[in-house]
Amino acid sequence: MKITALDIRQKTFEKAFRGVDKDEVQAFLNTVSQQWERMGEENRELRLKLEHAQHDVQKMREVETSLYRTLKTAEDTGNSITEQAQRDADLRRREAQLQAEHTLADARQRARTIVDEAYQTAASTVADMQKEVAGLGQGLLGLQLGLAAAQV
Repeated sequence: MKITALDIRQKTFEKAFRGVDKDEVQAFLNTVSQQWERMGEENRELRLKLEHAQHDVQKMREVETSLYRTLKTAEDTGNSITEQAQRDADLRRREAQLQAEHTLADARQRARTIVDEAYQTAASTVADMQKEVAGLGQGLLGLQLGLAAAQV
């Protein structure tokens, strides 16, 4: 049974053999009733404070959850960016290596072509000089024969 301050104030007692001092009982009941009212008011205030505190705690939990999610998203984004940057760097390194290998192969091919052309030019020059030397040798032989015939 719930007792209110009004219940305390209005409580009546039966008289017994010797009875009680009505004024003293009434004063006591008034004192108890006033304290009961104060306790009830204090209880309401404490419940209200508790409700506000629980509301604040709930808000803080929501903020905490939101911050956690934000930090997790930032961490995931950072990891994703780092991984993408690593993949890009690896791709660029492979592309650069392929380009370098291609450039080196082209340079080697050009060098072979130049060397081959130089050998062909040298061989042609040697052949021309051999023909010229042979022609000079025949001309010299003809001169020697003409000179020998003139001396005889």
